[in-house]
Amino acid sequence: MTDRTRVTIRTIDLSTVIRELRTKSQAGTVLVSAAVVDGRLQQLLLTKMRTLSNNKAKRIFNGPLRSFAAKIDVAYAFELIDDELYDDLTIIRDIRNEFAHSVTERDFESPEIVELVQKFTRWDASVDAFSFFQQRIESCSNQIEAKLQRALF
Repeated sequence: MTDRTRVTIRTIDLSTVIRELRTKSQAGTVLVSAAVVDGRLQQLLLTKMRTLSNNKAKRIFNGPLRSFAAKIDVAYAFELIDDELYDDLTIIRDIRNEFAHSVTERDFESPEIVELVQKFTRWDASVDAFSFFQQRIESCSNQIEAKLQRALF
């Protein structure tokens, strides 16, 4: 008897997560929001894969598709996401990496972060960088969720 994985959707309302995180640090918002989007992207990839055993799914997503970057690249290569979503997800990944791996404290007033935020599609200089990041990550999450729903139903 084989152990087969069915794609199950665990819905996480990113808006609620972001509202809760606003009371915490910007770094926490970035890290958790990026993890939610990473998880959604993984679910989207799973909808396009053959039925996998739990062990094979773990091997794939703890191996070659472990990183957010790899998931973004593969989703793009298989036409699951378009150019705009690819570019925005890449920026989200870069911002996440700045917060996660910097030896100095980062926030959305740090020049490195502001520079990255300004690369987002539809950058709006009238919106502060942190708010704009939240808008873009929520938009990306919603786009992936819509694609996930279409793939499943």
